[in-house]
Amino acid sequence: MALAFHIDRSMNRSVYGNVGYGSKKLATAGLQAMSPRASAGAGAIKPRMSTNHVFDDLEKKFREWVSGTAKGKAELWKAWRDIDYNGNHIVSLAEIDKWVVEHFMSFYHKPALMRAYRASSKVHGDDYVHKSEFPCLLRNIVFFNKLWSVFEGMDENADRHLTFHEFQRGLVALNVPDSTNASTVFKELDRNNGGVVLFDEFCTWVAAVHCPVDSTVYDATTMSPSGTSVPAEFKHFTQHQHPGHTQQKTLGAKKDAHLGALKAAEAKIHETVKSKRKLQTFWRGMDVNGNGLVSLAEIDKAVSENYPCLDNAPALMRAFKATLKNSDRDDGYVHKHDFTVLLRNILYFNQCWAVFETGDADHDRRMTLQEFQSGCASMGFKMSSPEMLDEFNYMDSNGGGKILFNEFCKWVGQKKMPL
Repeated sequence: MALAFHIDRSMNRSVYGNVGYGSKKLATAGLQAMSPRASAGAGAIKPRMSTNHVFDDLEKKFREWVSGTAKGKAELWKAWRDIDYNGNHIVSLAEIDKWVVEHFMSFYHKPALMRAYRASSKVHGDDYVHKSEFPCLLRNIVFFNKLWSVFEGMDENADRHLTFHEFQRGLVALNVPDSTNASTVFKELDRNNGGVVLFDEFCTWVAAVHCPVDSTVYDATTMSPSGTSVPAEFKHFTQHQHPGHTQQKTLGAKKDAHLGALKAAEAKIHETVKSKRKLQTFWRGMDVNGNGLVSLAEIDKAVSENYPCLDNAPALMRAFKATLKNSDRDDGYVHKHDFTVLLRNILYFNQCWAVFETGDADHDRRMTLQEFQSGCASMGFKMSSPEMLDEFNYMDSNGGGKILFNEFCKWVGQKKMPL
């Protein structure tokens, strides 16, 4: 049965044609961005770093998890269940932060965790670390904490900036000869010519010059026991079982129940938007600290408590970004005067998600051409085979052969499809 949602046009005015989708990104940009691009030039200084075995025990533990042994796999899966505590097979920066605080405090350095998250979360283009990227995340947490420990040791006044004099005095941490021209090396690090070196610049420079850290150069296989970017023991991260007939019936029943809940939530949100008192009450429940603005984490919590059927991470992320895109503020928060826009976007992108999920037969959050073609009827799209192929190729903006939710939302918005 085709999916159909009917929303008052005024509620979608903030969405159609106005959602920001960003520039095209390579599917592997998150990893490539920090991988070495070229060897240092002839005669160039080749620094080396040592972290004095500070992280050896934890690195050994992570290597055991990805070793492919029965014990390692059991511990790896347990760790994933701990970090993915809501069981949605993706983790946000907040979930990573929480997991590290609870289990590995010696790795709890926010600049390092931010770099590790950014390097691990761009493969799918949705700002989450997926289950298949968990080994990459482990590798990156180790690597960027090592870099942070060296950077922090050089940063004498702990302001998270390296001045030239701090860098010059800290060259010993890079194991470079005394005869090194510190000014020349500093200019290589200071890529924006700001007069100081930031941690991001430091990380980029380390990768660019192939600087060994504890004798290992960072690349896509640093934490891979089999020497490949996708070890055989991790194939099951992205392989999915096709459901049998009984399982399909169960999934169908769950889908019908979800659609019913979604329609009920739609009616409730319409009612809330029309009532100033109800809107105020809902806002106060979301803005728990009363500062007049809410973060993605506060939005997630309020939605999960009040509208469980709308608590879908990809949809909430898109709603959050769309609301920020059209806001008159640029501080990364949704303000009170944008609350109704947020509610409309939450509903809209959840409806997009419901349609997308219908076509995504194996539920890997990516739609192949075959899935798109097979699901067009159930998604309510009436197209010929050539039209399906043409629309699929149009959606697949990065040529990856699969449609991501972000690409699907952009296509739906551009087509002004009534959901």
